[in-house]
Amino acid sequence: MSTTLTLAYWIDALLLAALAYCWASVLVQPGMLLAPVQAWVRRLHRRAWFYFYIEGSPGHVNAGQMEVEYYAGHDLDNQWWWAPLWGCFKCVAGQWAFWGYLLLFPLSAYHLLAHLSFVAVTILISILLNKWSQ
Repeated sequence: MSTTLTLAYWIDALLLAALAYCWASVLVQPGMLLAPVQAWVRRLHRRAWFYFYIEGSPGHVNAGQMEVEYYAGHDLDNQWWWAPLWGCFKCVAGQWAFWGYLLLFPLSAYHLLAHLSFVAVTILISILLNKWSQ
C-alpha cells in the first residue's frame, strides 16, 4: 500500500475534494457559472417526465393537475443519479475520487485498500471544507 505514502496521493485527494465541493455547492447556486446548466437539466427532466408519465397515460384528462400531483415525488432531488452528478458535494467527491484514482495512479500498482482509503479521505476532506466554509 505504498500509494498512500506519497505526497501526490494526499494532494490529489485535497484537490479532488476542493473541486467537488466547488462544483456541487458553489457553482450551482443562483447567479453562478453552472446554475443555467443545472436549470436546463431540471427543465429537460421535467419535460421528459411529463411526456413519458403523463401524456403517455391513457386518457390524460386534466394532465396539468396530474403533473402537479405526481411530479412532486419524482423531481431530480429524489433521483438516484442526481446526487453523484451535482446534487451532493459528498457524493460528487466520492464519485470523482473513485474514478480519479483509476486515472491518477498506475493500474500496475493497484491496491483495493489504497483505492477505498483515497475515496474515504477525499470525502472526509470535502466534509471538512464544508464545515470550514460555514
